[in-house]
Amino acid sequence: MFKSAEEREAERRRKQEEAAQAEAARARADRLAEQERLRTEFLATPLGEATTAKEAGQEFLEIQLEVGGVGGSASFGMASGSRKAASSAETLAEIEQVGWRLEHANYQVGRVAAGRRGHQWGAPSSRTVPSVPVNVKLL
Repeated sequence: MFKSAEEREAERRRKQEEAAQAEAARARADRLAEQERLRTEFLATPLGEATTAKEAGQEFLEIQLEVGGVGGSASFGMASGSRKAASSAETLAEIEQVGWRLEHANYQVGRVAAGRRGHQWGAPSSRTVPSVPVNVKLL
C-alpha cells in the first residue's frame, strides 16, 4: 500500500528514464522524417534527377530548365507586365560534376495564352508568355 522513500525514488527515476527514451525516439523519428523530406525535395530537382540517373547507370539524360519569362495583363486603360530572367549555368555545372556532359541544348518559346475571345469593348483581356524552358540533353 505505502511505498518506502527508496521505492518512490526508484519509480520516479524509472518514469524519467521512460520519458527521456520516448523523447529520444521522437527526436530520431523527426530527424529521419526531415532527412526523407530533404531527400525527396532533392530528387525532384534537375540535379537530383541527374544523380539518380547516373547512379542507375543510364546512358542519356534529358531535362528541362527554366531560363526566364515574360508575363503581363491588359485591360481598358491599364497594362502591366513583368520579366523574369534566370540562369541555368550553375545547375548545368553541378550536373556535370556528377559526371554528365552537355551534348545538346535548345530553347522552346512558350505560346502566348490569350484571354477571352471576342470580348466586348471595355471588357478586360490578358496576354501572357510563360517562362522559356530549355531542353538539355546530356551524355
